[in-house]
Amino acid sequence: MTRAPKLTTRHLAAALLLAIPLAASAQTGPILKSGTWWNASESGWGLFTVDQGNVIAPGWFTYGPDGKPTWFLVPGAFPQPDGSYAGNVCRYSGVPFAQIMGNAADPCQVIGRAPLRFTGDTALSFEYTVDGVTQTKSLTRFPFGNRDVVCRASTTTSRATATNYSDLWWSGPASEGWGVQMSHVDNNLFATWYTYDTDRKAIFYVGQTTRQANGTFTGGLFRQNNGTPFNMINGTPPTSGATQIGTVAISFSNGETATFSYTVGGVTQTKNISRFQFGSTAAVCENVAFGSVGGGSGGGGTPGADECYPPLAVGDKFRIRSTAMNGDMGMTDSEVIGTGVDPFEGRPVFRVKYTPVGQTSGDVIEFVEQTASERIYYGSEGFIPEANARGTTRFVPPVRVPRSTPVGHTGTLTYQAISNYTAMGQAVTTTVNFVERYNRVGTETQTVPAGTFSNACKFDTSFKADTTISTGGFSVQTNIDATVTQWAHPSIGGFRTTSNTTSTVNTTGAPFPIPPTTTVSSDLSEYLSALIGGRSYP
Repeated sequence: MTRAPKLTTRHLAAALLLAIPLAASAQTGPILKSGTWWNASESGWGLFTVDQGNVIAPGWFTYGPDGKPTWFLVPGAFPQPDGSYAGNVCRYSGVPFAQIMGNAADPCQVIGRAPLRFTGDTALSFEYTVDGVTQTKSLTRFPFGNRDVVCRASTTTSRATATNYSDLWWSGPASEGWGVQMSHVDNNLFATWYTYDTDRKAIFYVGQTTRQANGTFTGGLFRQNNGTPFNMINGTPPTSGATQIGTVAISFSNGETATFSYTVGGVTQTKNISRFQFGSTAAVCENVAFGSVGGGSGGGGTPGADECYPPLAVGDKFRIRSTAMNGDMGMTDSEVIGTGVDPFEGRPVFRVKYTPVGQTSGDVIEFVEQTASERIYYGSEGFIPEANARGTTRFVPPVRVPRSTPVGHTGTLTYQAISNYTAMGQAVTTTVNFVERYNRVGTETQTVPAGTFSNACKFDTSFKADTTISTGGFSVQTNIDATVTQWAHPSIGGFRTTSNTTSTVNTTGAPFPIPPTTTVSSDLSEYLSALIGGRSYP
């Protein structure tokens, strides 16, 4: 949970550890060119683009010369000198879906070529020459109601902890040639299954599913009605709609693997599927308000119901006041001062500066990397004038905090913080073993000096920190147990924290006996003001 830094001598052991905000991950870096694209006046066909850095894989779902729904694929659209992407268009045939046991597809039949020209993040010119026909279609991002799916580069190739499943999924190289393109929007998942009909021709079905209590997405499976051949679509919808042909269920064991189950025409099968990684960049995705893509810095649009924090942006500022049962603990200003490279891990990071109010020096700098699904905390460095302490803290492993936290979601963060600093001329090493167990317990309205925030996310956390400080030939062990409650809001992040803490201190090896001491405290930290993405609070 977010704990306001307490930069005083009595908190020296924890001063360089700083705050680890629960569920505070946010996106940074350029938006990938992944998306769902359409022409609203020609509703019934569309294009999916899956961007993996050095290559884009466009899937084109449309109608063949016979008017039956079909799909074409550009296995690789590569960057061109003029900024566009281009690749060959393939027509596939293969093993009927109910009979697939191994490789499903016949070799690609190249039927043309397609350049794609992106205008910012929201418009696409789709040009193609297929079967001797050349056309250009102007497309825009598809609105899932008033929502959109935004994908950015992941910091790791593994997305096991990802909670948004938007991506291209397949059954692996032993059964390649069919797959599922997923668009995960809040509690709904739209799955376009590209496979082969009983006549071996390419066919696609669309699953419209909703998340159930057990986490499985279930719903109807639909086949588009026959429509206008792709080369004759011209300003009107190509089909009269879709007909349900079965049901589908998709169950995720983690962010990388799932089972895909369907019942169609009396045939029921279950297939193991996983994310399809074909390029140099793995992607993680999230939901934002439709129209906020490419809409400037800070804020990041209106988050979904499961998101409790806005993205960090350079220039964001916060003033935090901390109080305790034994009096005022002072105020701290924090500011996102820029980006750079983390000195511990060499990763691209935001730098967040914490300064006690009234001091012109004494800053602590925190290093935070942001992705679309999580924040990653590497450590901090800084100087505290009143204790004459300077040093660094690093987290082992780096602390990875998920951003999406629906009500009822629980999790555990286990990590070690290793600090090396000099206090009063003495070299000090501090090792802290942290275990935090958190629970998103609900939604409430809370008021702090920065304002009143309705529909705020509420978290309860049990917090345990076992600390060993070694200096001058003796060591100090501190065992801290705390219960913490935090409220966070999509517009401002974590804005209020209460905690009840019991700490026990034991000293060994000191030149004179020091009896164990136990301290019980209650703390409150809250925002006095904030400036986020150009918007001030209060």
